[in-house]
Amino acid sequence: MSLLFGLGLAVLSAVLLMPVRLPALELAWLLLVVVPIVFLVMGASLALGRLPRLDGEERELTAFFSDIRGFSSFSETFQDKPRELVRVLNRSTSRSAKNR
Repeated sequence: MSLLFGLGLAVLSAVLLMPVRLPALELAWLLLVVVPIVFLVMGASLALGRLPRLDGEERELTAFFSDIRGFSSFSETFQDKPRELVRVLNRSTSRSAKNR
């Protein structure tokens, strides 16, 4: 646990002591997203008893890109309800997958 705490403290110190000052939003993103991810990765590594591989790994992946006609104007109607837009998209893609 002390290794995990030490690494998290090192990352936090590095972010706060950077010679270049970041805009508040970027700094918040680093502190709220990046630092917790470092803690999670190190915690998982300690639980497994090994450090993460830094040389990468090979995986076979499939990426799907799609263009939905009129989506930009349609999505503007959900300006204050992004979760509802995601629900509509999920329903649409679920129906498409079932019709195959």
